[in-house]
Amino acid sequence: MEKKPLILAVGANPAWQKVLYFNSLRRNSVNRAENMWAFASGKGINFARAAFNWSRADVKLLQFAGGNNGKLLLDDLARESLQVKSIAVETPTRCCVTCLSGNDNSMTELIEPSQAPGAAAEAEALEYIRTVMLQADAMALCGQLPSGMAVDFYIKCAQIAAENGKRLLIDSWKNIAPVLKIARQATLKINRDELSALTGISEVKEAVKLLLNSYDLEYAAITDGSRQAYFAGRDAMYVYTIPEIGEVVNPVGSGDTASAVFFSSLLDGISPEEAFAFALAAASANCLSMKCGDFDVDKAFELYENIKVDTL
Repeated sequence: MEKKPLILAVGANPAWQKVLYFNSLRRNSVNRAENMWAFASGKGINFARAAFNWSRADVKLLQFAGGNNGKLLLDDLARESLQVKSIAVETPTRCCVTCLSGNDNSMTELIEPSQAPGAAAEAEALEYIRTVMLQADAMALCGQLPSGMAVDFYIKCAQIAAENGKRLLIDSWKNIAPVLKIARQATLKINRDELSALTGISEVKEAVKLLLNSYDLEYAAITDGSRQAYFAGRDAMYVYTIPEIGEVVNPVGSGDTASAVFFSSLLDGISPEEAFAFALAAASANCLSMKCGDFDVDKAFELYENIKVDTL
């Protein structure tokens, strides 16, 4: 059996995820949910789950976990076939609550504050990263760091990837400029609002050009929900029109799914522009699943066939 590429996914801010479904969610009122689902989530976990589902690359996930929510998260992950290194911390893992309203098909996300894991846990994580990167093919930085955790952690991660000559995917935007400055062979994958916040430019083409001219980025991939998405390298930029999927079940985790499917496909030898088309198709399929990253692969292939790609 041919060996798959190996990605080390750094997910510093996992979450115990609850999804509540309401027939009609009303402000300034008592709302009683009709249904509830709960599972391990967060950008790193969603990335690892989606990559496992796509099956073009293996993923080792590094995360921090603590408190009662951390125990729930670890117990849930034990029932999945994911490779996870969890560093125990005293700070509690956050809980995120997604509120879905059936009458208008809307989604509201409630996110608890998170806390830094502490210097000892960070040092243990970096030592694990250094060891794994000797055998891994790439690294993915998944999401924002917990409150109080300095961006220096991500800077050191990017340095380790660069020192080992490994590709890097950055799915994060807040305070990320110092990481972009030292990153090599990197893809920045963020959404359109994050791109505007990062660059101060609302027009996608100009904002992406600024990033490519300012940093040593290999690619920039920009999503915008169900609207057009953009992908650019040094020589070309593409715009993607995504087919309609009907009623959305749960959109949370679609960006993480896109990151996992894109990076897995790229490392497996698929051209970057085609890999991003697969990523968008999988992200759309994720919207039809209640669990983040647990999408129907056949549906993703069906959607892929209907994605329109044009050169900008």
